[in-house]
Amino acid sequence: MWLVVQVRFADCWYHGMGDQRYHGMGDQYERRDGSWPPSPARLFQALVSGSALGRGIGDSQRELYCWLEQLPAPVICAPPCVGEAKEYRFYPPPNELDEGGGDLSGKMKGGEAKRVSAKLIDSRIPLIYLWRIETDDRGKAEALQREARRLYQLGRGVDFAWAECLVLEEEKGRELLASYRGEILEPGVNEQVTILSPVKGSFQSLVERHKWQRVKVGLEGGKRKGAKAAVHYSRPPAPLFQRQGYGVRSHLVMFELVSAADRGRLADFPLERAPELMERLRDLAIEKWRAVGDEEQLRIVERYYVGRRPDGSNDCPTRDRPRIVPIPSLGHVHADRRIRRFCIEVPSSCPIDFDDIAWSFDGL
Repeated sequence: MWLVVQVRFADCWYHGMGDQRYHGMGDQYERRDGSWPPSPARLFQALVSGSALGRGIGDSQRELYCWLEQLPAPVICAPPCVGEAKEYRFYPPPNELDEGGGDLSGKMKGGEAKRVSAKLIDSRIPLIYLWRIETDDRGKAEALQREARRLYQLGRGVDFAWAECLVLEEEKGRELLASYRGEILEPGVNEQVTILSPVKGSFQSLVERHKWQRVKVGLEGGKRKGAKAAVHYSRPPAPLFQRQGYGVRSHLVMFELVSAADRGRLADFPLERAPELMERLRDLAIEKWRAVGDEEQLRIVERYYVGRRPDGSNDCPTRDRPRIVPIPSLGHVHADRRIRRFCIEVPSSCPIDFDDIAWSFDGL
């Protein structure tokens, strides 16, 4: 079965920052902006925060989150990020203000600026997390439905949100993934990024972090008369999460090459001329778009089908482009390795609808 948590934002922006995320393969990871989509670790913290009413959290809720943290990493379905808002800076008061009783004079000069740039998102599409669960865990999943209703924000304090938790059968979950219009990240498949996810002990680490006393007050010079109060600052323990590899889910569609003279017979193409065939198919598909007459859509199509500007530089992220994959005849000693079929692979992060891309190659 599927445990599904759908999150919707009150506004069309997201300010959350600071997730550790790395781009690359193997051990050669490069740090990149990890603010979108929010990691499963962020969702886990937001759920715990919503459940923590008063000074603590109940035993039944503790048991529930200890179960959730041990589930395999979820599939993440993220609505499109359509841009970034203008960056702004703010200057939070430094901790040293406590030593002077909150006196602002002379303390704010040279303070470190915090830079924030909100992600602009399509808030009409929900942010979805899907965990695979066993049928026996249905009772725990239904208990989580009550806790999900208490979620009030995801990201920073200004990122107000609400959540809905569902339990879906296997087939319904697959239908949800197939119909989702946005980027789909799957754990352990074609790993391209690493994202923080809960692990056994994550809930307890949040409890310990919440209990930590950041400011400790003591006396300089011991307890002698006239000793001056001293303030010491300590860093709370970091929450416990693990780095999980994720890859972008792709949609696939297969085509056959047929003879123009005899539609019932497969045509073939020599393997050594595969680049020529793929370029020809791409150009014909663009011509089909051009016949529709939508200039704005055509500009997007040319960006993602061709992928480069006239000067040869990249015009869009390579991982978001649809790919034309030639399929030669293989697997037998007498196979001639000629191309009779090709496949279109469309990453879920591509802004062009999958059905529209399939239409553009059909019947060329």
